[in-house]
Amino acid sequence: INELQQLASENNLGIKADSLEILNKQNLVGTAFNLEKTSVYYNYDESNVFNNLPLKTWGVSQDFDFPGVYFKQREKLKNQAELQEQFFDLRKTILDKKLAQLYYEYQKLIAQENLYTNLDGLYDNFAHAASRKFELGESNYLEKITAQAKQQEIQKNFRQITYQKEIISGKINALVQSEDSIVIAESPIPKLSLINFEEH
Repeated sequence: INELQQLASENNLGIKADSLEILNKQNLVGTAFNLEKTSVYYNYDESNVFNNLPLKTWGVSQDFDFPGVYFKQREKLKNQAELQEQFFDLRKTILDKKLAQLYYEYQKLIAQENLYTNLDGLYDNFAHAASRKFELGESNYLEKITAQAKQQEIQKNFRQITYQKEIISGKINALVQSEDSIVIAESPIPKLSLINFEEH
């Protein structure tokens, strides 16, 4: 599960986009104190006349805001960056939780698949024995078809589990978004310990 979560952190496009957005918001914090560009101008001032010719004027202008405006802007950008980090953490936690649920569901299906593999072998032998007993006249037809029906039910359940495993595997691959196909190894499901509430 830890490997899956690590792969998802590295490959999931949503997580990557959120991570880049954090960097973007953090970089914007530094722009709070950026001043507007200085502009240079050249004009004819027709209100000032010398020898019946308007005066040529040169000038430089730049707009400044009050210092408090820049500090408020920085605080706002910093809050947006922190909010983006919290959003990223939330998205990552949700992704990890979904992966954990799917992983343990997959492990449960593997355990069921192993159980049904063993049952299929037992019921195959049972159906063969019931058929043989019927041929020898040692049992009735009902016992024979009951054994065959049970064997078919086991095989049907086994196919359903295999199908469910493929669905879960597809969902895991969709979340991890790795370029390589992911094969999930069998891992024993940890047993939950019972808590004795009388002791606490």
